[in-house]
Amino acid sequence: MSLRVAIVGCGKAAENHAAEIRKRYDAELLAACDSELLMAEQSCFRHGAGTPYSDFRRMLDEQCPDVVHLTTPPQSHCSLALESMDAGCHVFVEKPWLKTEKARRK
Repeated sequence: MSLRVAIVGCGKAAENHAAEIRKRYDAELLAACDSELLMAEQSCFRHGAGTPYSDFRRMLDEQCPDVVHLTTPPQSHCSLALESMDAGCHVFVEKPWLKTEKARRK
């Protein structure tokens, strides 16, 4: 069984994550997502990932990853992580977890 992995945020930090995921025999990099579609397309091309996305929710719905790696700016981590977990994914967060008022749960 292969672990289905998606990366969100296709900047410098994502490069290291993608390289390590590709080393694993039991993991598949199935999607990359970035607010700039061109960045996601380039990441998929460089790392042999499946599908590029610029819409995070669409990626979650269509790909159903087991794990989401968040390599986005810190202020986006909380909301993206919570949404990923709500979709049934495990989450790996690259940078500090900054909880914003908008993302706080009651």
